[in-house]
Amino acid sequence: MRPGAENRPADDGFTLVEVIVALALMSLVASAALYFFLSGTRTITHQQRTQNAVVVANDAMEAAYGVVAQPVDDVSGLLVGRSEAAVQSAWTTGAAAGVEGIALTYPAWDPAGTGNGTLPITSQQTLNNVDYDVLTLVGHCYRPTSTNAECATVPGNLTDPATVPAGYTRMLRVMVLISWDSVQSPCGDTACSYQVTSLIDPNTDLEWNNTTRPIAVDDVAVVEVGQAVTVDVVRNDVIGVVVSNPVRNVTVTGGTGTATLQSDGQVRFQAPTNASGIMTFTYMLKDAAGRESNTATVRVSVMPRAVDDTATTNRGTAVTIPVTTNDQGSPASVQIITPPAFGTVTVSGTSVVFDPQGQMGSPSFEYQFTDGSGLVSTTARVRLTVTAYAAPLAVDLTVGIAATAAGTTAPIDWVTLTGNPGDYIIEVMSSDITQGKLKVNGNDYNATTNRRGTQLAYAQQGNVLGYWTVQYRVWTPDGSVSSDIKTMRIILVPTPVNDSVQVKTGTTNNAINVGSNDAPNNFNGTVQFRPAATSTLAANCGSLPTTQPDLQNGIFRYNAPTLPNGTNSRTCTFTYVIQGTGQHTNLVSTPATVTIRVGR
Repeated sequence: MRPGAENRPADDGFTLVEVIVALALMSLVASAALYFFLSGTRTITHQQRTQNAVVVANDAMEAAYGVVAQPVDDVSGLLVGRSEAAVQSAWTTGAAAGVEGIALTYPAWDPAGTGNGTLPITSQQTLNNVDYDVLTLVGHCYRPTSTNAECATVPGNLTDPATVPAGYTRMLRVMVLISWDSVQSPCGDTACSYQVTSLIDPNTDLEWNNTTRPIAVDDVAVVEVGQAVTVDVVRNDVIGVVVSNPVRNVTVTGGTGTATLQSDGQVRFQAPTNASGIMTFTYMLKDAAGRESNTATVRVSVMPRAVDDTATTNRGTAVTIPVTTNDQGSPASVQIITPPAFGTVTVSGTSVVFDPQGQMGSPSFEYQFTDGSGLVSTTARVRLTVTAYAAPLAVDLTVGIAATAAGTTAPIDWVTLTGNPGDYIIEVMSSDITQGKLKVNGNDYNATTNRRGTQLAYAQQGNVLGYWTVQYRVWTPDGSVSSDIKTMRIILVPTPVNDSVQVKTGTTNNAINVGSNDAPNNFNGTVQFRPAATSTLAANCGSLPTTQPDLQNGIFRYNAPTLPNGTNSRTCTFTYVIQGTGQHTNLVSTPATVTIRVGR
């Protein structure tokens, strides 16, 4: 026995090495279990996300099925709004992702498209906190009509044929690619994806692609007042097979325009020439099966039109310009767009007041007007001519002045007679007045010291008749411009006055002094009496004796009638005129009336 062996304790339990080995084995078992657990979790997650991708793909395909595939203006509803650039970019993405069928399909777009399209090319949908990117590709493929071959590109055509080749039918292939984040997924370093593809026949002769009932969709149009616009109302409508014009019941429901249905299904709207605003008409559709649509409304904006104007004034006078008088539309308010180079413009209702503020020249300003619907007109220009003063006017005149017995001063309204402004000046060039006085600004005319003024009058001598001639011209207030010389003929005409007298019944040779208040009243020289051409006494009103010895004194003789019993009075009348004598026999007054009251 070795020394000390008897003191060694007996072996009991695991050694350290055994413990380490056991722990290592347990760790391996746990790691394997964790791996299988995590792997199973990832698999379940991937399956869930794939199922969600299927849902998203089906939604995208259903969205494509919900769009009317038949072409409108040679563009399928599936392509409306899709720009060429957006489609080509998406096509490159789809090809890189290996989208099924893309190599057999021509990319297609809307020539008028500007973006992502009505059926979006790209979109995103979130399910269970996972973002799914949706790429919807739509293109053309061609299927032979004589065989049951696959829909593909046309042999020998690298680009989409402009027209369908003979022996082929054009179809639409819709390819939907769904992709989502592949972190910790079986998809590796790339995004996971799911795709689905379907063919859609856009041909209108397929019964299964028709809508069950036409749908008329509201439209809008714009036209200038007085003009016409043709509205393709069916363009945005949904309708199946038709064998004739499908548009029905075109009716104007607002405004004063007219709507006329054309043979091709379009509607020609003629706007009124004198009104603007929002006008409407309605229509319906009817397909080959006799099914009628809802009523759609077409809202037409009839745009007002402003028309250029001109105006003339002088530098000291503001002028009101009725700018909207010649405009087309329904003006409610006026707006100044560009002011004139000088002066001021102020809106007054639907007119504009221009004040040149003492300046001269040819300024202009621009304006628009707004109608009651809020539509704004085109812009019109008002061209102005501002002079120092308007050219003075002068015309040959005949001025009649009523004669008076005592002689009075009668103003001559030369401003109104010539059409000049009130501040213009008249200049008397010559006068042959020999009886009475010509007055300029209240003073006697004098060819040297008093020939210009703003007021003109004739002061009668009294109890005379005559013709006189005055030569005159008109000046602007500043004396810078004058008119031509014209003639003013002043005529002093006889003026009788109506009379009223009373006489007794049955009396004869009654003297009625009618001339005392007439002018002139010198009946023995300047003027004479004569009965008016229409003067007659009624049969029961007595008579005027044939011999009238006192006419030179202004007296008529009158025989009164005898009133019958029971008649207390009777009113009788006759008329007369005063006529000049000698060289003035052509001066005849208007008739005067003598009223005689015959009583007891």
